[in-house]
Amino acid sequence: MNNIVDFKKLREEKEKQLLSFSSNHLVQLQTYIDRQTNIREKVKAKHIFREKVHCSKVHVFSEKEEKLFQDWFTYDYQTIQGKTNYQLFLDTLKRNQHPLHPIIHALFLASVLEPFKVINITETHIYAENLLTKETGKILSKGLAGLGNEMQGALVFIRTIPILNSFYNISTPFIQPNYVVVRNLQQDVKESTEHYRTFLKKYSIKYTWDNGSHS
Repeated sequence: MNNIVDFKKLREEKEKQLLSFSSNHLVQLQTYIDRQTNIREKVKAKHIFREKVHCSKVHVFSEKEEKLFQDWFTYDYQTIQGKTNYQLFLDTLKRNQHPLHPIIHALFLASVLEPFKVINITETHIYAENLLTKETGKILSKGLAGLGNEMQGALVFIRTIPILNSFYNISTPFIQPNYVVVRNLQQDVKESTEHYRTFLKKYSIKYTWDNGSHS
């Protein structure tokens, strides 16, 4: 009996390990973005971002809008080196790493802001339906305390990575109050010849931005 493998326990341990690595990776990434990114590059990026979301040059970003810019600047913006800031961050990491690290890096690289409809929310998880794939799932997400009333039933854009049978949120949940915008995204993805994730990598920012929040 002692030789029987407890696959459930092994799976839980693997999940905890992946979550721990992902969480630590996020902290390292944020430190890099805060301390190492070029100021001129950031100014240039914000100008491009404003053009993409059709935002006035004089508009002062809200906290939510600044977080959305930071997310795009980190994962999707192409720097003068032809890489994203996340890719530049990976270049700084040590080569001798745990075997799971390359897996985490690949998941982060493939991540995109995707549209979800929130079914239920707790202090630690979002239960939601992906509005492009129609799949439902559990998204582990930090900082949800007190957001239940605001997010319950809402349409949100979230950047996630898969962790075994669930997902891990690596961004702020961005609420999109305009249902028409999400319907337009669904139609545009349907008509596109690109895979939906490729489409989102290029264009999801303009669907995530809340044009109703400012003039």
